[in-house]
Amino acid sequence: MRTVFFSALAAVSSAALVQVHEPSVIPTGWTKTTDEAPSSSMFRVNVGVKRGNMDGVRKVLKAVSNPLGEGYLQYPTFDQIGELSRPKPEHSRAVKKWLSESGITSFKTHTHGDYVHF
Repeated sequence: MRTVFFSALAAVSSAALVQVHEPSVIPTGWTKTTDEAPSSSMFRVNVGVKRGNMDGVRKVLKAVSNPLGEGYLQYPTFDQIGELSRPKPEHSRAVKKWLSESGITSFKTHTHGDYVHF
């Protein structure tokens, strides 16, 4: 039987910028528990960081889609969209601080900064 683990997060100093979302649906065959995972268990965790400038991304996407516009079919690259939608520095700092304060000291940030994984 699989188990979904939820832990209570207490006293996060950056609480205003950090939101924890539990899954809305528990998959069939899984059980919700508050038990801790065995220390020998290893799994990868991705923590999403709110993207920035989504209005700018929408503007670019509309421009490439408008046959009457100058930007029609001039598609941005993955890196261009990544740079355009890079999270605000304070959001990235809040997530990294929260992880560090929670005892997670070894983590990596995705190229575009939109998630941190460990």
